Amino acid sequence: MELKIKNLYLNFGNKTILNNINIVLNSGGLIGLIGPNGAGKSTLLRVIATILKPKSGEIYLNGEDIIKNPQIMRNSLGYLPQQVPYYPHLSAVDYLQYIAALKGLSGRKSKKQIESLLFKFHLDNVGKKRLSEFSGGMRQRVGIAATLLGDPKIIIVDEPTAGLDPMERVTIRNVLSEMAINRIVILSTHIISDIEAVATNLVVLKSGNVLYTGSPAQLLQKVSNSVWEYILPSNEVPKNLENVSSISQAADGIHVRVISKSAPNVTAINVMPRLEDASLAILEGGD
Repeated sequence: MELKIKNLYLNFGNKTILNNINIVLNSGGLIGLIGPNGAGKSTLLRVIATILKPKSGEIYLNGEDIIKNPQIMRNSLGYLPQQVPYYPHLSAVDYLQYIAALKGLSGRKSKKQIESLLFKFHLDNVGKKRLSEFSGGMRQRVGIAATLLGDPKIIIVDEPTAGLDPMERVTIRNVLSEMAINRIVILSTHIISDIEAVATNLVVLKSGNVLYTGSPAQLLQKVSNSVWEYILPSNEVPKNLENVSSISQAADGIHVRVISKSAPNVTAINVMPRLEDASLAILEGGD
């Protein structure tokens, strides 16, 4: 499957939200949409999901114009917004049955899918409990299960791991990665570690502009030999935080990672870049 976005532009009043977006997204691997808060990630996803209409531009799903014919996308879409729809008086099973009915699934088919999804997301033992009794993380998992009902061919999830513990995050990203083998799956996040191990393609967005599209390996190559690490005593902090990608406490002191073409000080050593380093470099440098 192919999703082609051409010359996409959207503004609210005098503010440009999406500025001349041109990207091509394919099935066969999970697509990570990353960028800081306010980059336009959620807006772009809402346009792709045909919830918002752009000011100008085109979007084609397998060659068919979804702006002129939004039902083409809606028939294939599973979409999880940042704010998961919440019906506190319903049980998880009741809520999923309700969503299945909206999607036009038969009773027998929906029952089988609901059982499978509850098991996959470790909710099978609480399916009869009301959502009001669930933690935020549990409700998020129910929301993702609802998104996957009906076996959609396009899956869009916006910050799906917000509020989840580490094990829940691993479960969700592994499920989405598995489904991306023969679907278009777009995962939007500002938590780089959520996609570092599973994304095969990245789109980096800042202030409504696409700064990068390509594989994580190609992005890492851009900062090859430009990531440095040095150690400070435990009672010190870096005097300059510019281009610092991470600060972590360890037994031997405070480890500081810096993005720089040259060594930031005489004790710094060149280290292998991580995706978080590369993302910071392109977001700060814009190249």
